[in-house]
Amino acid sequence: MKHEAASPPLVSLESVGHVYSLGTPSEVRALTGVSFEVEKGEVLGIVGKNGAGKTTLARIIAGLENPTEGKVVFPGPKGPRVGMVFQQPENQFFASTGLGELAYGLKVSSAEIPEHALDLAGSLGFSAEELATSPFDLPPGKKRLLALLCFFVLKWDLLIVDEPLTGLGPKEAEGAAHALFSAKGEAGTLVVITHDLTHLFAHLNRLVLLEEGRVTWTGVPAQLLDPEATAPRDLVELPDRERLTRLMRELLPEISLDAQDNEEFARRILGLLATK
Repeated sequence: MKHEAASPPLVSLESVGHVYSLGTPSEVRALTGVSFEVEKGEVLGIVGKNGAGKTTLARIIAGLENPTEGKVVFPGPKGPRVGMVFQQPENQFFASTGLGELAYGLKVSSAEIPEHALDLAGSLGFSAEELATSPFDLPPGKKRLLALLCFFVLKWDLLIVDEPLTGLGPKEAEGAAHALFSAKGEAGTLVVITHDLTHLFAHLNRLVLLEEGRVTWTGVPAQLLDPEATAPRDLVELPDRERLTRLMRELLPEISLDAQDNEEFARRILGLLATK
């Protein structure tokens, strides 16, 4: 029986290092010996505390920065179509209105923006008035949502989002996370840069943990909940539900707390407490 060959990774990082102001008295090392692969179709989280080198790594993967050491390898002659949503959304705005930003990316006029793009804008809480407003005049949370929206409506082989939910309230963050992972589609690949896994944990297939510019751990998110796993859990900011799950597994390892939603999870916790 013949077996299909495994698909090559979408991106391979080979001993990537980066030093800012190299060769000067003010040089700063941001990355050292970073090696991992991004598989086609996965949702990969690059996680670490502020200053760990996450944004530098994201810019290198996106081709916006050249590494000073190692290399980034894309298979094929053309490589994937890569997009990146910046951590500061103002850095990518230039049109006079939100509709103008959408239209530019779609290569249409404002009057020709397709219905699905407007529907997605509405699902993220944008009114017609807000879309007609200058993006620079929007509240901080809406600026970030507009930046995400402009990328969601396009087709990418690889989309990198840097701290996508920073500055959003709980309701906005939940809506943005839903749109982010819905917009990914079956064929796309998503890399999420974050220090906080709230609203993101359940959607990620795999994690790469950065600490002081080095990869210190890779694995699946569920390993962070296993009391016996070697995952460096204290370096990752988990959502409240996952923190509670981890604690309960440490105290009562024989109990299964897997649940489909928060309501079922709460019922299991209450049932567990009632038996004690």
